[in-house]
Amino acid sequence: MNLLLHEVRSMLASAVIWAAVLCALAGLYLVLFAGIARDADTFKRIFAAYPVAIQHALGVTIDSVASLPGFYTMVLTFVTLAGAIQATNAGVSILSKESRDGTADFLYTKPVSRFGLVSAKLGAVLLVLLATDAVYSVVSGLILAGAQASSGVVSDPAIFVLLNLTLLAVQLMMFSMGLAVSLLFRRLQSVLPVSLGLVFGLYLVGALVNTDEAARWLSPFKYFDLHEITAKVAFQSDSLLAALALIAFGVVAAYVVTLRRDLHVR
Repeated sequence: MNLLLHEVRSMLASAVIWAAVLCALAGLYLVLFAGIARDADTFKRIFAAYPVAIQHALGVTIDSVASLPGFYTMVLTFVTLAGAIQATNAGVSILSKESRDGTADFLYTKPVSRFGLVSAKLGAVLLVLLATDAVYSVVSGLILAGAQASSGVVSDPAIFVLLNLTLLAVQLMMFSMGLAVSLLFRRLQSVLPVSLGLVFGLYLVGALVNTDEAARWLSPFKYFDLHEITAKVAFQSDSLLAALALIAFGVVAAYVVTLRRDLHVR
């Protein structure tokens, strides 16, 4: 428990910053919705002029972009990208930082098993991501309520709850992938280039294969079809299963490799 709380405290400052970033992104775009709803036809023509690949990358469909749920899917695309950077950075760094900082030998002499050590670190990241997303959900809910009041557009709140849950799902998948990638390095000197490369690389892959039903599984950013969730007010079962499998892979790999790997110190 002490180790878990220590890890949470060490990530607290960055979590506050990331929560502020996510809320600011949502607020920045959603304050524009009332004007967009009043001039929907013009807005649709602007987006119709964009190449299809750009529309897919932005998470836009022309028919629904002037509705609040449809517009929010575009907003959530940018929010999810930022959230994925936070989660991937945590995944790459959480198990590698002891070797990177030269404290691995000290930590492993403490009366805690390696299994307990990994569990505490993963539990700390989970708590931080849940707290970040809880703050974002509350703030974005207030902003969405304001957008509905100013535009006169009323939408089912359940849609926005499900859409916000996709943010957490993508974060957990990217955290898991960050974990798996960090295990490939005996000693990782710098976290940011690895995490940014992984996030933007997979985001680009998702944008390029968006229209290919099979290839979309190559990118966690495309596991959940936000427009289908908006239309059906439900998750796709295959997306949930694929997400759970990817998360489990990274977590299991973290335990297996950490329990078997020789201790690397300075």
